[in-house]
Amino acid sequence: MDNAIKLLLSMYNNHFKEGFADLIAYKGDITVVGNCILKEDIEKFCQNLKTRPDIIMMDIKYYTFELMKALINDDAGIKIIGVTSFYNDHIASTLKEIGAKGYLIRNYERETMYHIVRSVHEGKIMIDKDVVEQSLSY
Repeated sequence: MDNAIKLLLSMYNNHFKEGFADLIAYKGDITVVGNCILKEDIEKFCQNLKTRPDIIMMDIKYYTFELMKALINDDAGIKIIGVTSFYNDHIASTLKEIGAKGYLIRNYERETMYHIVRSVHEGKIMIDKDVVEQSLSY
């Protein structure tokens, strides 16, 4: 699909990548342009006009905030959704500071993740309800 949202998955969890990619392929309006882990590979995807993602879902455990900020500040206007398996105040505030558009805890349903990607593409800031509940309880 030519107008499809281009999504790059930078996640170590193979179960997540495969299951989410299957759902997206079924829906048809989001294209997974790649699954990569290395910083150099992420940068290559972002520099190539054909594979430059609109959104990158990144496993927070494995990437620096500096890399995320550099990707966000790139002329391409790439949006970042940080994904983690636990809530952390420091992560939440840092993601907000650098301009990330989402912070999600990995205990998701795939259909919900699909809608989050679409919403971020539309310009909304998406925060997992569990993250908000944790944040409000402090």
